[in-house]
Amino acid sequence: MIFSNSTINDSTLLSPVQFIKSKIENDDLILITSTEKLSQKWNVALLRESGKAFHLTGIFSFRNFINHLSKTILNKEIIDELVENELIVKSIESSSTLKLSLKSNYNYITQISSIIRGLREDGIRASNIREDLLDNIDKGKHDNDRLNDLYDIMRNYENTLDILEMYDYPLATEILTLTLKDNKSFTNNKLLFNNFINFRKPDIDLLEVLSLSNNKLVINSNYSLEKGPFIGNDNFFVNDLLEIGFIPYSNERQLIDIKLLETDLGFDESTIKVAENNKNKIELYKYSTIREESYGITKLVKYLLLNKKLNLKPSDICVVSRDVGSYSLLLREFFADNQIPTNITDRYELSKSPVINGIFHILESPINNYRLSSLQEVFNSAYLDVGIESPKELLHLAKKYKLIGGIPGMGITNFLTQLTTRLNSIKTAINENNGNLYHSRKYNKQLKDLEKASTKFKLLEQKFETIDVSKQYSIEDFITLINNIIHTFSIKNKIQELTDWINVAELTFNDKVFYTERVEKDARALFKFMELLAKLNQLELGFDPQRKYSLEELINKLKGIVSITRYQIREKKGYGVEVTSIEQTRGMNYKIRIMAGAIEGMMPVPFKTDKLVGKIIQDSERRHFYQEYAQFHEFMNNDASFYIFSHLEDNDEAKLVSQFVTPLETINGIGNYNEDSNLEWQQAIINRRELILAGLESPFEEVSTRMEEYRKRTDLEVDSGLEIEMIAEQINHEEFSVSRIESFKNYTYDFFYSNIVNLEIPENIEIFLSKLELGNLIHKSIEDTFTVYKSAHKECIIGSIKSIDNKYSELDLVELKQTDKVDLIKLFKTTVKEKLSIFKSQHQFFNLDQLLLLGDEENDGIMIKWFENIIDRHISDDFYITAVEFPFYKEKLDTIGINPFFKGKIDRIDISKDFKSYRIIDYKTSETERDGLQLAIYARILQNIFKNGYGLEVEPDGLIYDSFRYKSDSKNLLGYHDIIEKYKVKGTVDDEINKLLAKAISIIEQLYILDFSGVKGKNNNSKYDSKEIKLLKRD
Repeated sequence: MIFSNSTINDSTLLSPVQFIKSKIENDDLILITSTEKLSQKWNVALLRESGKAFHLTGIFSFRNFINHLSKTILNKEIIDELVENELIVKSIESSSTLKLSLKSNYNYITQISSIIRGLREDGIRASNIREDLLDNIDKGKHDNDRLNDLYDIMRNYENTLDILEMYDYPLATEILTLTLKDNKSFTNNKLLFNNFINFRKPDIDLLEVLSLSNNKLVINSNYSLEKGPFIGNDNFFVNDLLEIGFIPYSNERQLIDIKLLETDLGFDESTIKVAENNKNKIELYKYSTIREESYGITKLVKYLLLNKKLNLKPSDICVVSRDVGSYSLLLREFFADNQIPTNITDRYELSKSPVINGIFHILESPINNYRLSSLQEVFNSAYLDVGIESPKELLHLAKKYKLIGGIPGMGITNFLTQLTTRLNSIKTAINENNGNLYHSRKYNKQLKDLEKASTKFKLLEQKFETIDVSKQYSIEDFITLINNIIHTFSIKNKIQELTDWINVAELTFNDKVFYTERVEKDARALFKFMELLAKLNQLELGFDPQRKYSLEELINKLKGIVSITRYQIREKKGYGVEVTSIEQTRGMNYKIRIMAGAIEGMMPVPFKTDKLVGKIIQDSERRHFYQEYAQFHEFMNNDASFYIFSHLEDNDEAKLVSQFVTPLETINGIGNYNEDSNLEWQQAIINRRELILAGLESPFEEVSTRMEEYRKRTDLEVDSGLEIEMIAEQINHEEFSVSRIESFKNYTYDFFYSNIVNLEIPENIEIFLSKLELGNLIHKSIEDTFTVYKSAHKECIIGSIKSIDNKYSELDLVELKQTDKVDLIKLFKTTVKEKLSIFKSQHQFFNLDQLLLLGDEENDGIMIKWFENIIDRHISDDFYITAVEFPFYKEKLDTIGINPFFKGKIDRIDISKDFKSYRIIDYKTSETERDGLQLAIYARILQNIFKNGYGLEVEPDGLIYDSFRYKSDSKNLLGYHDIIEKYKVKGTVDDEINKLLAKAISIIEQLYILDFSGVKGKNNNSKYDSKEIKLLKRD
């Protein structure tokens, strides 16, 4: 439906698409959208369509359009939300309201600021509240105190704007209306308003003035004569526009009879009308709790994305709510757990940022005279470097030796004074001790504790020395203090450390998403806080440049501003499933629309203003209800599939399904389900947890059934999508993990499901250690043993090989002797025992595991015997141990044709004492026959690294699998196999390595195009041949 202040003809622009085709820079065309997201969408579309860089595109969101008019006509820029927050808090400080003056009453501040914003945007001023207050007094009504508080604060706020000559959005709208009414300074423009369903009363007044100023206005909405809404006088959007002279048209440019717009079927019938033509694409779901509801939404989204027939991208789906904050944490957790990319456009409370709270804890510690509880708050922060090791140990010592904080005027010096007294007492006791060994040990232990505590308190005192609680601070002084705190406590460094850790750590998808968002949130919170301080300083300079505050006054002031300040992280446009508020989906094209929280109290949001201001806004409750319904109607009035979720209980409180949704339950054809309906998507297994809970170890039966269906079809061959000559060029830009190649070659079935379909194959729950657990155990134990032993016995390092290109680190040359053997084996046994302890609660036969691996007091276990053999072989060899767990990355084999990058980790590298040859040793937990492909790749890459990275020309002397059998009946429990031993005799080592490399390159090619025909892995069950696995990929 279109509304225009003039007659529409064939040349009238009615849509953004038509606008873009007609737009020329500096012309009289202006496009105004209902949301910022829509303005961004059409700005991008204009630049793409025109291919030009516009200085000013003429495309604005409605709020930005008001700001544009304010700057061009009034020469005033509208203040942003941050400055508005600071002015509201200042108005509260200046009021006589006792309740708001009380320390830490931040919830009330948040409520009042929200009410002030809402009333001002509805055109209400302090004078209106005063009239209502007097009317209440005349009639003996209650709640006058609250009205008086609101009047006092609103009056202060308006006076503050006046003194500083600043405009907020409502004031700018009001003054623009008056200015344009008087001087007609904005005329002869063509304004296209896109996707509007509601205007507030001040907005209507401005539109009327724009209309009377010889501007042509066209307002399009998603309303229609076919789909409504048919709510008569309750449709304030339509009635307000008609009242100021706008003419209604259909999208086909046909004039609409105004009487048709008076049709009043009521809200329920209007809902039925908008849904009846789309009823087969609407489903309703009732869940018990908000957590179950959120998990149900997650399961539905994952199911839809895995359904290849739907061909959905994550960005085709939106999840909306009127209260995004109630769902964002749950959906962020569940989506990440299930590898669903998401873009959650939530606004975070600055008061809940751990970075900002950490800064406040630092500031409050000296104010609280360093009470132990205050110091504990500082020590608990992940973003504060307090300059001492094990800070919580210091609290333990303070409590143990009854060191008392919180004494006014004493500071940390108080702790040092108490420590000096106790140290002197202990030293006296030691001197007077008459040879009592027990007392001597006791006193010396106490002396050591107290000296340690004294050192730590001195270091802590240095950290806090910049904070002077007796000083009066200007805002500028305070900013300097905050910058010193950020530097002294290394807050930015802590954030950077977390960023660096994310980049190098091997994290799960879930952890990667969690930590990346966390570090961005924390960094942006710190930026927002510094921005807040800078703007506060500008405001103070406008009031009283000489004004200074005590530290406590400033903290309370800042906490008030922070309590009503929100911030956002970067929006990932076009990425992932969008989780946002319902109004942000207006005008956006989604194939799947999911509503969360379709319950009373959340959708619609309840009307509360009438309890505060009785009669200021005419029809205020009806207008509020219309605004809520208009958003629901707009959400449903789309060609999409709809899934509407509700929960019936929250914190033991019963909830009702939204009154907007209940009419849908009466329509035949609309699915009405609950969490136990056992629909296909509800029964689908979307993650490993569900596989385990369902008792399924592998989906063999399901896959077998599907395979049988596929065998009868001939149209499901997979096209790799690559021309043969293009494959080499594309592969050569990729980096391959050597272990990934081995997995593809040896475990094709598991590889396909785990890496391609992203369906985790459940591991068998074993009563013994699994191969993976045992492999991790031996690798980490050997690495830690050699690292610790080298550090404690420097004499075993006889030299080093220095890197010439700084890509790789310096290599130690380790030579172990017979005298090292006993201590080394003892250290290895201790290390293994320590690492084994983490499996104690996970395996039924842990004790048997430990006995088999480590042995007992009389006999060594298989792992200890195996390690002893490793040491004996080294001692008798003419080689140095050069590296253990040596990582490499971005390395090439220098093969002709296909020559990709490789990354991996070599278990152990030895180099001969004449520096002419090297050995690679790979530790295994079985003596299974291996083809040597992995070691061949390692050999060629290591040869290149020695040459290019260390300046050494060396040849391979051994490519060795060193293994032991575990839980085997075989007498041959230990294995040592050099795959090139027989070729050394023949002098054909290079030829054999080249053969293995050629095979590796062939497998890489198959891996890249997912051709399973050439690999015959161990667990490629006869039920699944290579063709069938290719067909599964197609599905």
